[in-house]
Amino acid sequence: MKSKYNFNDKAFTLIELLVVVSIVSLLSSVVLSSLNSAREKAKITRAQQDMREIYNAFSLYEHKYGYGPKGNSGSTSEWQSWNRAMCDGNHNIAGGTPNNPDEHDRPNQAFVDYFETELTEFISEIPTDPWGNRYVIDAVYNCFENSTGGCEGSPDPDADNNDFVYAIASGGPNGSYNANTGYQAGVIYDSDNVVFVVCDHAN
Repeated sequence: MKSKYNFNDKAFTLIELLVVVSIVSLLSSVVLSSLNSAREKAKITRAQQDMREIYNAFSLYEHKYGYGPKGNSGSTSEWQSWNRAMCDGNHNIAGGTPNNPDEHDRPNQAFVDYFETELTEFISEIPTDPWGNRYVIDAVYNCFENSTGGCEGSPDPDADNNDFVYAIASGGPNGSYNANTGYQAGVIYDSDNVVFVVCDHAN
């Protein structure tokens, strides 16, 4: 004899399946979110490593030749070497008034690859950042303006809430620095930028 069909048993099974599917979807969303966050953190770490290598190349060049490299022919954004003793003391990059960008404005948001020709002795190539954009060297990066990654612990603002630092920077996930295709990047400081601080201008 055939068993009597029980609709309630089938309905209960469907409800169980729906619950399981909902739980799996929720867990998948959480896992994907965690993976994306981990990927971004890994990219930020790689950007910091890249910028340290770039800094080392500039530093080795200066140590060997006694001055920093210039950009390609025609650049008005020549490398202006920092005074290491002042970086350890009163933090004026080249003397003058602390936090005064008019006295320390070169290179001002210059793309690092603009110095590649002279740096090849010390670095095989100037990399792009993990988001595929160009790194920037900026003698007057304003750390206090935004909570930029790499500026933590650096802000020492002046009366106008500025904290200018000598930095190598990435535009981060949104590539904000790459608005300009020339040797000079766009003037965009935002919170997703990643920064390697070379020296702080402020006292």
